Amino acid sequence: FGKNFTYLADCLDYVPYNGNILVLTNRPKVFSSLKKDIESHSWFQGMNFVSLKDKKDWIPSEDKIDVVAVSKQLWDNKNNREWMKSLVEGTNFHSVMIDEAHTGTETDRFTSDISPSLSSISFRVWCSGTPFKNIASGRFTKGNCFFYDYIDQQRDKREGLIKAVSLRTYIPYMDPSILNDPRFSDEEGFKLGKFLGVDREGKFIHEGYVKSWILNLLGQNGVKSKYSPYLIKSSIRHTIALCPGVGSIKALTEIINEIPGFYAIPATANEVTDMEEVNEIISQKDTEGIRTITLTCARFVEGSTEPRWDSAFLLSDTKGLEKYLQFIFRPTSLPKGIEKEEAYIFDF
Repeated sequence: FGKNFTYLADCLDYVPYNGNILVLTNRPKVFSSLKKDIESHSWFQGMNFVSLKDKKDWIPSEDKIDVVAVSKQLWDNKNNREWMKSLVEGTNFHSVMIDEAHTGTETDRFTSDISPSLSSISFRVWCSGTPFKNIASGRFTKGNCFFYDYIDQQRDKREGLIKAVSLRTYIPYMDPSILNDPRFSDEEGFKLGKFLGVDREGKFIHEGYVKSWILNLLGQNGVKSKYSPYLIKSSIRHTIALCPGVGSIKALTEIINEIPGFYAIPATANEVTDMEEVNEIISQKDTEGIRTITLTCARFVEGSTEPRWDSAFLLSDTKGLEKYLQFIFRPTSLPKGIEKEEAYIFDF
């Protein structure tokens, strides 16, 4: 189970049937999975999901536990600060979860304004898949932390205690003529950001090279299997790809969607903005026998997952360990009714 599910299940032990729970995050896209857990699982029938952004006239329920979702962006808005402060301090919240706590919680605004308002809530839970910054702050110790990591999960899987997805990593080959071209390199060597660079019109600067590489990547050029994830693992159908930026996503979408049997989902700007839309597109393409590639640079890197994703492509030069680890676990959710033992990382 994910962090949301675990936290909600824990709350059932100490939040009364007409109590209130606050969920606060700097990554409001995670609210879709929170809402889905509350509305789809029998354990949480006594809970009511409330998005404060959409329901500013919220009044606590008398016969249900209200789970009130608030983004840090909503609270940060200068027109909302006093209202948010009085609402949180004036409402009997029994617990608060700060989700994706590694982001947005070390700012002056959070520590000087938001955090003091949360201090009246008895149970304060900070959740993160990559809590490096939180641990470094010194506020968290063995006495107030619980860690359950990939190593723990895989141990429990081997012992037959749980079902879980195992990650397998591959490094596909690149065409030597591309790797050795000085136009795509700096002092550290080959750079995907340079290779996938776009001009002011949104076209790839090196379009011919990129098109040829994409055909190799998708296994369309009769190339050796080492060049293509789809030939290395023929079972993969739906993947998520981390790209260098918005421009590269739009340009890759145009190229991929010209190739029969593949469909690119551009999760950027205002094109595909939430997971429900991704779910619907993948469901539709699944019935048509078409493979999908969800292209993102930031939107679905944290707190979002589509259970049918079975692989992750790293098409970005990202150096941040936090972002890397957040991203590679996107394909590890278990889909209902489908056996899924492994997921695959293809690191370019």
